[in-house]
Amino acid sequence: MQMLFGLVIGGMNSVAGAIVGGLFLEFLPGLVASLGKGLSAVLFAVLLIAGIVAMPNGVAGSVASALPRLAARLRRLFSSP
Repeated sequence: MQMLFGLVIGGMNSVAGAIVGGLFLEFLPGLVASLGKGLSAVLFAVLLIAGIVAMPNGVAGSVASALPRLAARLRRLFSSP
């Protein structure tokens, strides 16, 4: 389940996504281990479903698609007199 979680969080289309997914796989289990085995599994499942719904392309894909919109918004903000 953790490998699937890393794939969903990172996305499949970029190296940056693989790095983000790997970081989640490395550090998140240690952070939620104190919650107990049952509760940490529930937390992983909830985060997995939320990640699929909120970011279908993963974190890297969502950031990549948000950057042009953010750049356009900043250009409009700073170009207006």
